[in-house]
Amino acid sequence: MADIFTVTGFIEMMKLQTYAGFSFIATIAAIYHAFHSREQFYPSMVYLSTSKISFVLLLNMGLAIMCIMWQLVERLFLGTLREAEVEMLNEQAWREVMEILFAITIFRQDFYVTALAMVTALLLIKALHWLAQKRVKYIETTPSVSLMSHIRMVSFLAFLFVVDCFFFFPQLF
Repeated sequence: MADIFTVTGFIEMMKLQTYAGFSFIATIAAIYHAFHSREQFYPSMVYLSTSKISFVLLLNMGLAIMCIMWQLVERLFLGTLREAEVEMLNEQAWREVMEILFAITIFRQDFYVTALAMVTALLLIKALHWLAQKRVKYIETTPSVSLMSHIRMVSFLAFLFVVDCFFFFPQLF
């Protein structure tokens, strides 16, 4: 059973690496095109922010970076997720995405790229908190848990605390 999770995790990581690699190449190509065709910094930046294709490629690269960060945090602090954790995460994420889409329809005039990035970051941070809550419940109910699991969980909660403080008090960082 553990081999299935390892192979599945490896395949998912390879898909992410492929996606991130293509995103990186496309982003570098867009940036090269902007600087090669405009030859100065300011016109190149204006082109990158006004060209729809360049803008989508830059946003796609941001999404790829967030996916990589998610995978790194998950692997570092949680290891492989159990089926119950994945199911809970899918259910709660589906509800949250529906609420966010509803909010977007109400506030569509005030919605811009920065707000989209903040909403996406909020959803990812909430998902990490859900996973932490589920893992703590699992550790509480399991009779024998290794010391390493406790250390990883405490360090994960400390990481979440620092991230929360960063969003509550950005002037401290």
